[in-house]
Amino acid sequence: RFDAIRNDDCVVTSIEIRGNERTKSSLIERELRRVYEARTLEGIKDALFLANAALYEYGIFKDVAMVIDADAAERHARLGEKDVPGAKVVVNVEEKDVFNFKAGTFMSRRGEGELELATGLRNPFGYGEKFELEYVRGASSSSTYSALYEQPRLAGTDVSLDARVFQSLECFKKLSSFNV
Repeated sequence: RFDAIRNDDCVVTSIEIRGNERTKSSLIERELRRVYEARTLEGIKDALFLANAALYEYGIFKDVAMVIDADAAERHARLGEKDVPGAKVVVNVEEKDVFNFKAGTFMSRRGEGELELATGLRNPFGYGEKFELEYVRGASSSSTYSALYEQPRLAGTDVSLDARVFQSLECFKKLSSFNV
């Protein structure tokens, strides 16, 4: 049935967003702005695919599902000289947990065994931001401490802000001929 009506005139008259507990509706709506510019069902579908991909890029959603349906209010929109049927878009999102934690062990480039612990907050204020604290401790006296702030799609642009502060202490005793 979609193939038969894919190029028929149609515009989005309303969008309903469900499931966003922390995420601001404005963040989701910003990614959906192209949907209002579409003039056919095919155009709406393409705009929704782009919006879906952009929302997943934030890394804050487990699932994003979008459905196009006829507008139940029987709304029509004016497109040039004619009235065209309106469509309603329903967006269901499932957010990832706000807290994350990871731990692991690995061998560094210097051949030293290291333990890594990291914890963070994902989307705590609803704008897609991430905060992370990381601690890495080597088997000898190497260690690294870091804090990270990340804001994807800063102010609705394609620019992401990543800010990291860290302190790294490395032990080169194994590589030195000088014995303390």
